[in-house]
Amino acid sequence: MRDWHHVRWIGDTLIWLRRSLPIALLWFCRPFNDSFRIIQLVAILTAIVAFVIDLGYRQEAREARAWQLLTTKAPGNSGKIWALEYLNTRRFRPFSSLAQGRVPLDGVDLTPPDLVRTQDKLKDGELFPDNRCRRGTYLRGVKLPHAQLMYAVFMCADLRRADFQRANLAEANFRGAILQATDFREAILLDADLRETLLQVADLRGALLKRTNLTRALLSGAQLQGADLEQADLREVTAIGCGQLKQANNWQKAYRDEELACGAVIPSPPNQD
Repeated sequence: MRDWHHVRWIGDTLIWLRRSLPIALLWFCRPFNDSFRIIQLVAILTAIVAFVIDLGYRQEAREARAWQLLTTKAPGNSGKIWALEYLNTRRFRPFSSLAQGRVPLDGVDLTPPDLVRTQDKLKDGELFPDNRCRRGTYLRGVKLPHAQLMYAVFMCADLRRADFQRANLAEANFRGAILQATDFREAILLDADLRETLLQVADLRGALLKRTNLTRALLSGAQLQGADLEQADLREVTAIGCGQLKQANNWQKAYRDEELACGAVIPSPPNQD
């Protein structure tokens, strides 16, 4: 399912080659006069233009289908893994100025249906009810490297072993998500919400975690080498020690509990001076 769009693109190309190759062979091999060769050349160019236009239409239809899957509130996967990966795939996009052919996914909201009505009612310091994340969107293993996902909402999503390497996730909402072994290497998580997330063995090397809220996150085995923790909120995090914390950059400027003072002064969180 994940590589379906690549198969379709190859199929479209083979169909075009099957139709155009005989004309091209005739043009090169048969000794027609110059006028007939010009006519054949025009026919070949017309076929190429028609193929490119048709390819554009087909991709637009698939993109519309992908967005329909993403905007439909449904538990589980419901085709959302394919939709996200298809929109983020580097591919030839005729008559488009989009960089590298990727579709920006800023603001995509994958909140599960049972949380849509209650997420705004939770107070800032309130924990999720235990039964609120049991039917999160299934996105395990989704591949979204270099994706543009600012303001995206992945609340309670199952994102184990997902690939967000070098993705732009500024102000994204992962609250309550399962992020075990997720790849966030060099990702931008500026002002992101990672409260109550499961980040065991997550790869955060080189990630920008400035002002990221990691309150009550589980960080057992998480790799923090080179991550920027300036003004990140690490209060009530669990399964993390000083040795692990000190591998990050600007860890002294993170808001944290006394157990994670690690020999440095703990800055006062905003509004608590």
